[in-house]
Amino acid sequence: MTDPKLLASRATLEEFLAAYDPTMIPFKTYVGGATVLFGAVANPDPQARIDIANRLLDDGADPSIVTTDRNDRVNVLHVLWSRAHERDIPREGELVARLIDGGADINIRSPRFGPPLLEMIDHAVISLEYLYAMWDVVVAHSEPDMSIVLPLANGKTLAKRYNVKPMADRLHAYLVESGQLGLLAEEGEGL
Repeated sequence: MTDPKLLASRATLEEFLAAYDPTMIPFKTYVGGATVLFGAVANPDPQARIDIANRLLDDGADPSIVTTDRNDRVNVLHVLWSRAHERDIPREGELVARLIDGGADINIRSPRFGPPLLEMIDHAVISLEYLYAMWDVVVAHSEPDMSIVLPLANGKTLAKRYNVKPMADRLHAYLVESGQLGLLAEEGEGL
């Protein structure tokens, strides 16, 4: 049998299910801590990505897992958003909500990649529609810490990175609601 993580990252749902063992595959962990779910969210085909990930979640895959490599320490949200794949915005929004509700930490700080939201901004954005939809899902299902200092950004925080058009209005609304508005003033931003 082909490696389940590799298969999840490349196969159609039908190809994946042909080799799928629901008693083992959702729980398989690789050296470094990645799971088959990491492979699924990396699949370039939007339908396969969402369908395989949902099947794994249905069967007990844990979206809260963080890789153990001390330089990376990423979760499934990092992986999902680290690639500029084609997106099915409504269905991917449902998947992101499910991943977060299942324990995928939106605030995990990878030493190399920063928080998952940075991956979303830098790699996954294909349209303003996608950016707004994912932001709305994230703030509805979690509490992003906008004070996270970004790697290699000379002290720049996630709030500062998002405080540009077209996200400034949504960011300000979230910062007010979450009590983090002072982050922009601390960075010298006029409000």
